Amino acid sequence: ADDPSGHGPANSQGVGLAQLAEPGGYLAGFESASTFLGIVALALFASSVAAEFSTGTIRALLVIDSRRRQLLAGKIAGLAAVLVVVVAFAAVVGAIVAFAISGSQGVDTDAWATTNGAIEGAAIIANLALATTVWGLFGALIAIVSRSAAISIAAGVAYLLIGEQLILHSLWPSTADWLPAGILGALAEGGTESRAFVAALVFAAGYAAVAYL
Repeated sequence: ADDPSGHGPANSQGVGLAQLAEPGGYLAGFESASTFLGIVALALFASSVAAEFSTGTIRALLVIDSRRRQLLAGKIAGLAAVLVVVVAFAAVVGAIVAFAISGSQGVDTDAWATTNGAIEGAAIIANLALATTVWGLFGALIAIVSRSAAISIAAGVAYLLIGEQLILHSLWPSTADWLPAGILGALAEGGTESRAFVAALVFAAGYAAVAYL
């Protein structure tokens, strides 16, 4: 982490040995993968929702219960539950790996096995679960419009990674404070210098509400 010539995120995200030794440092690598997890969530939700249209299942479900919003809410709730379990499982695996290799990398782990360490870890998992769920909602929204898993995933990734990250932020850097990918990144990190956690949570809730409506 402190080797400028290494392949780690030391230069881009400022993750050094001091940060890794903090109470939640054992999930620092997991936390830095929030965008990748978001893409996985977007693909999961998009493919699942699009499959309802491509297989015709949605018609059969609406015959049984015509309340479309309630049906969609139940679908999203089920996917979100699966996503939370997956995020928690991945965090546990990441923590085990972190504890296993910390000694060989010279990382001080005294603060990890403490109450504060457990609280910080739980907060990181909760923030990532929230952020990835909203990513998933965007995937579901695009799938409802396009009714194609391939188009939904391609469109979502193209906007959130290429359109927003490379184009909009290059032309208007201030957009990182309120556009979806920037907001969800701040939410996953528990807040940033430019966007407080509460503000990121409010924005994310707003985006989630718009996507659902």
